[in-house]
Amino acid sequence: MIYVGIDVSQEKANYAIINSDNKIINQFVLKHSNENFDKLIKILSEFNKKDIILGIESTGNHWRIPTYYLLERDFNIVLLNPFYTHKFLSLISNKTKTDKIDALGIAKYLKTDEFKKSIIPVDSHADIKALVKCAEKIQKQICDQKRAISNTLVSAFFEFKTLFKNIFSVTALTLLKQYPSFKKIASLKPENLVKLFRNIKGNNFNYQKALKIIETAKNSVTPDVCIEQYENILLSQIDILEAMIKAKQNIDKKIDKNLMAPDLKYSDTLTNDNYNIVRSILSIPGVGKKTLAAIIGMCGDLSRFENSTKFVGYIGLYPQIIQSGKKNRTKAHKKGIRIVKKYIHLAAVASIKHNNELNKIFLDAISKGKTKQQALAKVKYKLLKIIWHLYNYRIVYDPSKVFVNKNVAWYINVKELY
Repeated sequence: MIYVGIDVSQEKANYAIINSDNKIINQFVLKHSNENFDKLIKILSEFNKKDIILGIESTGNHWRIPTYYLLERDFNIVLLNPFYTHKFLSLISNKTKTDKIDALGIAKYLKTDEFKKSIIPVDSHADIKALVKCAEKIQKQICDQKRAISNTLVSAFFEFKTLFKNIFSVTALTLLKQYPSFKKIASLKPENLVKLFRNIKGNNFNYQKALKIIETAKNSVTPDVCIEQYENILLSQIDILEAMIKAKQNIDKKIDKNLMAPDLKYSDTLTNDNYNIVRSILSIPGVGKKTLAAIIGMCGDLSRFENSTKFVGYIGLYPQIIQSGKKNRTKAHKKGIRIVKKYIHLAAVASIKHNNELNKIFLDAISKGKTKQQALAKVKYKLLKIIWHLYNYRIVYDPSKVFVNKNVAWYINVKELY
């Protein structure tokens, strides 16, 4: 076998080629260009393609260019989990860290056959993954922007937060866009605010509420030093927030559209012509499109997992066992796919409210002395198991099959049944 380690950066990549005896055959650096990729193919053509395995770290987005280039030419390339490659490199070498050493270390890591690989997304899975990651980044920016607005409000109108349950509601933001400081609100008449609120759909603010806002502004402890500057800052921050929210909504629409891609539909129909993966997973009460998109985008085709346990393990939803002598305890593992774990958590919370079967699992765990977090972990584990089964056995959610004796015939022959 020939093992090729690739340490990639933004403009170039270091390559290290070794054989089964750990003998270094070649080491070189190539910048990303079609001409240099042709040189790489020429070097690799000296070996039998079936005997070559290439490994590259999934660092940022730098891995995409060489990986998809080699995939299109039918090379066996593995996308490696950076956490495990760094652990391995720290074990085999105490030398100064360089790109050349890292490439060689990746090649040696491939030779162990113990490497942890990530999914190389293709087709609509790749599209959804890119969109989901983009949506998460925008959502984080929205949260940061809201914190910035909240901080600015302290200097523009200190008591504003006490007047609204949600200072980022349509009503609150509309008021701030028109009158971005306590000084401007204090100069208003209640009729001005009532007229403003009346134009907002679904708003039920009345004259008394308007009067309370104005009186609070008049008695505000906010100093009027630099108040005009804080008004300008606040207006700019609100404009940025609204632009971010609009961008997030556009990304969410694109995610919904990609969930209906042809390759997410089953080739054969079991119940009707519209049967597909999306319909199957969304039949679970408590699971929404955002959860489904995160799972499909980050995990790819779930049929590649031999069983539901390996699927759960890939996501990282398993306990970390800490044992030393007589001490033995467990805690939630921090490793895994963060985005998927986040949305499974949200889906589990929703399932407790809307899914009777998963609610029973939660309550049973609580009655046995488990904490709420431990009980919720059981719900998340069960929810992932259900998702894997619906995906692979091409069925919709059936409450009667959530609690089942695994020894019964229909469970053992579930594929034949469906």
